[in-house]
Amino acid sequence: MSIKSILLWRILPGITLAVACFVGYLLQHEQPLGLLFSIIYPLSKGILPPAIIGHGKMKGTLEVPDDLSPQPRPRNEMCLTLPGSGDLMPQNGIGMCCRPTAYDGELVDRWT
Repeated sequence: MSIKSILLWRILPGITLAVACFVGYLLQHEQPLGLLFSIIYPLSKGILPPAIIGHGKMKGTLEVPDDLSPQPRPRNEMCLTLPGSGDLMPQNGIGMCCRPTAYDGELVDRWT
């Protein structure tokens, strides 16, 4: 067997099957792109995502040290008006989406 036939008949079908299974897994959910993002972002940081290993199995986000104080808000910060309440929300967000634990439903829901 040549390298070309090994690639064509052994490796390529396996890759195709894996991609098809992953796309099928994504399409079973209401928001497949959101699920894709919540899987890829933690994996890019070397952390197993909760969408695969299960919620509540990650370590929580570290507590903020007591001596750390917030910086003042930027002067020309742009805000969006929230519908219903009319409150203002910064357009740049609060940075929770960049934490891998933000995708773990049990760790985000803190009742303490």
